[in-house]
This record gives sequence, structure tokens and C-alpha cells, in this order.
Amino acid sequence: RLVEVLNPERSLARHPLFQVSLALQNTPESRFGLTGLDSAVRQVPVKSTQFDLSLSFNESTDHEGGARGIEGLVEFRLDLFDRATVEQLGERLVRFLEAVAADPQLPVRAVDVLSAPERRRVLVEWNDSARAEVVPATFPELFAASAARDRDAVALVHGEESLSYGELDAWANGLARVLAGAGVGPERLVA
Repeated sequence: RLVEVLNPERSLARHPLFQVSLALQNTPESRFGLTGLDSAVRQVPVKSTQFDLSLSFNESTDHEGGARGIEGLVEFRLDLFDRATVEQLGERLVRFLEAVAADPQLPVRAVDVLSAPERRRVLVEWNDSARAEVVPATFPELFAASAARDRDAVALVHGEESLSYGELDAWANGLARVLAGAGVGPERLVA
């Protein structure tokens, strides 16, 4: 019913309501045993995921049923995330869990999930309001500098035709010479 009411844009590649899944499996592990053999339940890696990002956790126990901690599995779409980004998300989640485990009364807003290098990047580098000195220049001067720097780069496309910065610069300079030869000067309107 919710999908009907919201009527989200449909794609077979995406879930219609959410793209991130978080699951905690906290039911006791099923015991599997064969006489004379040691056995354990293991997750089999999959090569696809139903969601953009999926985090699955389960409480793990030792052979006697004692708590060992929490194990986690992260699945992600390779066309949306790279491994380094997902690893950073995992590191932030671990920092969050460590903080709230150490102080259960800590408000979520007070949990610091950024590492020192991330904090520096966000607060100092990305927030740097210093600007390089802007040297006044006219459009023709800026264009000439671009043409000198990237002569072969495409500057203009019209239909099937394109001109490089070098070609456009040569054409514009040729037109300027023709106009100057006809007596047209600065701030003069040409019809």
C-alpha cells in the first residue's frame, strides 16, 4: 500500500522505498553437528546485493554458547561505492559503537565519528575561506590565457562541428583584424 501511495519512480535495479538496509540477527545460532566432526555455520559470500548498501550484524557465540561479540557483513553496489569509502563508513560505525558502549548516556549528537585526518579535512581544508588573489582581467585576456594553456582542447561545439581553443583564438583574432581594418574600435557597435 505504501508503494502505491508514494508511487516512486520504478527501476528493477533499486528497491522502491529504501536503498540502505541494516539488520541485526540476534536469534540464537542454529546448532549443526555431525557425530565425530567439528562443524560451524558460515556465511557464503554473494556477488550481488539487493540494496545500495546493506549492513548485517549477528551476535556470535563460542562452542559453549558464550557471547563472543558481534560480527558484521557489509554488501554494497560497486557502481555506487568504492571499497575505501565503505571501509571509512565501517570505521565511523565502529567509532560510534565504541563511544556509546563506553558511555551509554552519551547523546548521539555528541558522538565524534570522524578520525583526526577527516576532521582536519572537513573543518580546515574544505572550510578554508582564504581566496587566492584575483587579478583583474578582461574576457579577451582570460580567453587568450586559456587558448595558450589548452590550444588543442575543444572550446566550441555547434552541431557536428567543433573548434579547439587554438582555432577559435585564431578565428577571433582574424575577425578583430578585419574589424579594426574597417575602422571599428573599442566600444563601437557592429551590426
